[in-house]
Amino acid sequence: MRVEVSVDWTRKPEEPREDSLPNDLSPPRSRAERRLWYIAVAREIEAGVRAGEFASYADVARRCGVSRARLSRLEHV
Repeated sequence: MRVEVSVDWTRKPEEPREDSLPNDLSPPRSRAERRLWYIAVAREIEAGVRAGEFASYADVARRCGVSRARLSRLEHV
């Protein structure tokens, strides 16, 4: 199954937040679709780190406005 998600890494979060996402980036409500959404986001992040778009996972966490702990949970999806 192919899952595609577009991510705008140039957009800055309006304010720092711990565990919430803006409505346009929020995961789907369905359990199965939400699981696939998180997998797609995790793959996008991993590809960005490997390609050198991001210095590290800490850099990704800062750009997304989430904690590094929250991001590490996403890595293990």
